[in-house]
Amino acid sequence: MEKKLGISLHVLNALLAILLFVPLPELLSVFQFVGRLHPLILHFPIVLLIASFAFEILNIKDNKGDYNRSAQLLLLIGAFTAVLSAIAGALLSTNGEYSGDTFQFHKWFGLATSLLATLLVTLKQRLESGKLFMPIYGITILILVLTGHFGASLTHGEGFLTEVFNKNQQLPLEAETPVFTQIIAPIFDSKCTSCHNPNKLKGDLLLDSEEGILKGGESGVVIVSGDIKESLITHHVLLPTEHDDHMPPDGKIQLSSEEIEMISWWIEKEASFSQKLNEVEANDPIQAILTSYFSPAEKIDSDFARPALIESL
Repeated sequence: MEKKLGISLHVLNALLAILLFVPLPELLSVFQFVGRLHPLILHFPIVLLIASFAFEILNIKDNKGDYNRSAQLLLLIGAFTAVLSAIAGALLSTNGEYSGDTFQFHKWFGLATSLLATLLVTLKQRLESGKLFMPIYGITILILVLTGHFGASLTHGEGFLTEVFNKNQQLPLEAETPVFTQIIAPIFDSKCTSCHNPNKLKGDLLLDSEEGILKGGESGVVIVSGDIKESLITHHVLLPTEHDDHMPPDGKIQLSSEEIEMISWWIEKEASFSQKLNEVEANDPIQAILTSYFSPAEKIDSDFARPALIESL
């Protein structure tokens, strides 16, 4: 039975190679559905292969083989889910939304994970693993982790793991720096470019550069200078959260009211990419929002009142 399963793994890898190397026409709905299962399936090989590797280490330490059967079973299931995840990912990538170096790394590391996991199953079944088995397994785990890293970057954007250390560090505004560079671009970067970047081109729209913003996407021009209502960016942002076309999508971190105000103001002011902060009029209402948004909240010192006085009051 296990030999037949091993053979089926080779067949599935052959199918994966065809999907990766042969251009595919528009997929039927059922195959598009399978492709969208990729984010669900991919978690299984990560857990199963790492757990199997841990059991193999326990086997070496105990030198009794008590965990051998568990390690073999987890490896077999992990290899199957790895190749199924890679096949689903290949189908998902045919929608044309993914491109760039990060996508290429994710794709080829995913293929390598599938092939190496199949090789490990073959070695394990033939009981000829020998001294090469654990080094190959270690390389497989490393590639598996890298595949997951690049996949997370595609889904959540570059620097997803490290952004938590920077997101609350508001730098002081500089008078000679363009408004777009220090105010609008960081908003797009934190709330929009995880889906609209060279690696994940949702709606054929890039929001990480001036050229991409001006070009627009498959729905047309997204910024109409001086007109909030005709600008697709503000149109989608201002839709109710539950609306299918609302951006960012439900589940993503939403724009704050101040961020929406700043984007709207920027569009009203001709959506300039070169206007400097010191060129904004001092009595412009946006100045109050900028002051509130970029000034750190000050801690109120309540030590001026004695506890006894507070209690009496």
